[in-house]
Amino acid sequence: MYGGYASRLEQIAIQELIEKYDLVVVEGIKDVVGLDELGICAIGLCSNQGTEQQIKMLVKFARQNAGNYI
Repeated sequence: MYGGYASRLEQIAIQELIEKYDLVVVEGIKDVVGLDELGICAIGLCSNQGTEQQIKMLVKFARQNAGNYI
């Protein structure tokens, strides 16, 4: 996933954005970059359908960091 690497999601500024806007899951890199420019944290699946591994990672992240909400 683009933008979903652990060091980025652990940054204080990113955590504040997630707290304010939640984490947005989008299709591609351009979507992530565009939302990032607006101050909204997003990660891109690089596809129009998430894989089982990506979904598991998103669920784990939501439980640990995003109040069970993405």
